[in-house]
Amino acid sequence: MPGRETNMQKIKPIINTLTILLSVRKSGIYVTFIKNCVTLSFLSWVCLCKMTRENTTELEISLLLEAIYQKYGYDFREYSKAHINRRIINRMRLSGLEDVSQIQSKVLKDETFAHELLQDLSITVTEMFRDQDFYKSLRENVIPVLKTYPFIKIWHAGCATGEEAYSMAIIMQEEGLYDRTTIYATDFNQHALNKAKEGIFSNALMKEYTINYQLSGGKKSFSDYYTSNYDNVIMNQSLKKNIVWA
Repeated sequence: MPGRETNMQKIKPIINTLTILLSVRKSGIYVTFIKNCVTLSFLSWVCLCKMTRENTTELEISLLLEAIYQKYGYDFREYSKAHINRRIINRMRLSGLEDVSQIQSKVLKDETFAHELLQDLSITVTEMFRDQDFYKSLRENVIPVLKTYPFIKIWHAGCATGEEAYSMAIIMQEEGLYDRTTIYATDFNQHALNKAKEGIFSNALMKEYTINYQLSGGKKSFSDYYTSNYDNVIMNQSLKKNIVWA
């Protein structure tokens, strides 16, 4: 293979130099010095090979993301590289594939596999009132302006399992705007979207969510917005009525 020949060509002069020098002088110190030099050269060559493989993988991932965009319309090209790379490599190993190029070939030919990969790439990390400063600023600076509008439409792109969409619904309800508000909550991860529609969350999360709500300028008791059902809670129907999930 061309790549293998190139690597042998790079290390061949090192081996030849070692043979010539060892035949000239047999001093223990001299031989040790030569061995150290060869070791360093060999390690440099190994590092070079590793860097080449990493660069190749980066290129393969870029081509894969471009293929996903061109074929299916989902654009991950500007997502966090660390997140994307980790998810792709994990899918490659789970599928028993040898490299990212094989993933690309399979994605283009197998829509079921492509769907699995898209689920892997989906980011579903979320929580209610996650960014308290944002919600406080929303109440103080944006809500007064929204009150001058007869109709309000809000789009939550990448809503994941719906926590932030429900957070927005709570704020709009407390500010007396929910009856003229429509919240569009969208996500390509259908599993996450189904969970969002149900509005069922773990009861163990409510303590943290209550603190978030209070720090975000909440005006009521957070428990007013859900009903406890053993280990889970169900969000009130009044919050769901103006959310369009898609």
